[in-house]
Amino acid sequence: MFFRRLQQEKIVPPQVKVPHARSDADIPVLRFGMIGFNAGQRQKIEKMVQALPVQTVVWRPGLMADADAWLVCGDKTRALPLSTSTGTGIDSVSVLAGLPSEQAITLDLQQIDRPLAFSLPLKNQAMVPRLTFDASSPDSVQTVLQQFERCLASLRSQCMLGKQLIEREPELRAATYHVLHGSKLLAVMDLISWKIGMLPDTDPQQYEHALWEKRPVEGHAIPNSFLMTDAAQLRWRYTQHTQRNVLPIRYSREVIYLRQSPHIPVSWLADSHLLVIHELSIQAATFVDLADRTGLPHELLNRDLACLYFAAALTTRPGKALQAHHQPRSTSGNPSSMFNPSLQLHHRMMPGADTTVAAQLRPE
Repeated sequence: MFFRRLQQEKIVPPQVKVPHARSDADIPVLRFGMIGFNAGQRQKIEKMVQALPVQTVVWRPGLMADADAWLVCGDKTRALPLSTSTGTGIDSVSVLAGLPSEQAITLDLQQIDRPLAFSLPLKNQAMVPRLTFDASSPDSVQTVLQQFERCLASLRSQCMLGKQLIEREPELRAATYHVLHGSKLLAVMDLISWKIGMLPDTDPQQYEHALWEKRPVEGHAIPNSFLMTDAAQLRWRYTQHTQRNVLPIRYSREVIYLRQSPHIPVSWLADSHLLVIHELSIQAATFVDLADRTGLPHELLNRDLACLYFAAALTTRPGKALQAHHQPRSTSGNPSSMFNPSLQLHHRMMPGADTTVAAQLRPE
């Protein structure tokens, strides 16, 4: 059984009946990206963030594409003309490069799926962004990060529920569970049809102290107002943001094979994930060989493999490996463009749509 296998690999304690006492490793990591700032400004912001007291989350700098929130240099921001002939306001901006390695980018303010804040002063006085901050003030930086945390409450709740799902897997069965905080229903975990619904706008800390109650078969109904997700997405969220090493030990020792495309929205895949998938589609590899072939730092590779593992994309069993068509290895270009065509994710797996397939908790 998958539950028993996880227990044997010592990812989780033998039994999980009640939430654990919290440790520093349980505090989720959120990442912020920066654009338009010069090297000195970046260094100053990073030092201010590093000096902040750790409370509900840990903030760390990250790449723009992978970050949970963005800090944008207001002085390098230019408003662009409206994309339509009607309407008022600003719907997109251009941000000039702040580093020699950067390029100017355009931000579509209507399509951005994460919180962002602009530093003051703003170059364009017509802009009235929702969040602004003073990049020279530690208090202002702390305040905007706290605002980010509130905006990312749903993500933090998913991380918390994903953590509990992994920890409780040894005792879970193919059944429906209600996640309760007092009399308040936080989530419905339908592990029969692999659908999970979560109450929106919930304090993430309520999940930390919630109880799981097994329900009768007829108790699987998910309220229409709940946000829909699945087990693979919750486990991915937690693995991507935890400070713990949750990769099974054998994946650092044995040969790793690609099993299938990961069961998560396409937009969640970073270039590093795509690079790992591409390399494994060409040839199976050990952790060390994969690090050499991809050039990824061990810490990042470890986290990417853990994410892909919990999204049911990897295996160490040759019999479960995906029989992909081999192709010559490309030595240049964006990893996204090197993605093996035989492994393309289903075209319906788009963010925001309830079309992803849950990664079932089953043996490899």
